[in-house]
Amino acid sequence: MAKNDIEKMGSNLMGASKAERLSSKKDEIKKLADTQDAQKVMEIVDKDSSLITKAMKDGDVSSLKGALNNILKTEEGTRLVKKINDMMK
Repeated sequence: MAKNDIEKMGSNLMGASKAERLSSKKDEIKKLADTQDAQKVMEIVDKDSSLITKAMKDGDVSSLKGALNNILKTEEGTRLVKKINDMMK
């Protein structure tokens, strides 16, 4: 996943009108969270949770970006981001 894709997703999620749209899609979000792709991503996050927590506490943005990139490099992470982006349209 390219850096521009990550930045685009972040911009989409941070926009006020987009956030309002996202909150109106609770059911879709719940369904998305129950998908195999989301479950696989959560397994990765759980596996790296101590590293992610430490990076957050230390304000280590580089490590957080690395963890996110590791997730986005997986097929499941890529598909999940695409579904989130599609949902934001």
